[in-house]
Amino acid sequence: MTQPPQFTCPICRKKFLESETDAFPFCSSRCRQVDLFRWFNEEYTVESFRRSDEEEDDDIPVTLEDIENDGKEE
Repeated sequence: MTQPPQFTCPICRKKFLESETDAFPFCSSRCRQVDLFRWFNEEYTVESFRRSDEEEDDDIPVTLEDIENDGKEE
């Protein structure tokens, strides 16, 4: 019989089964709250792509393809 996969809590690094928690992907509600506090406290960041000052005035949408090809010759 195959054992269910174990996961690692991103906060405390404890190994656990998904069925052992109601706070998945965290091992406990405490770790979920720690994570939420870190977001509120701006300890995490999400990378953003900003257009140059010249492009800000234009209404040209930036696509993922534009970002991936930035600086590459076609």
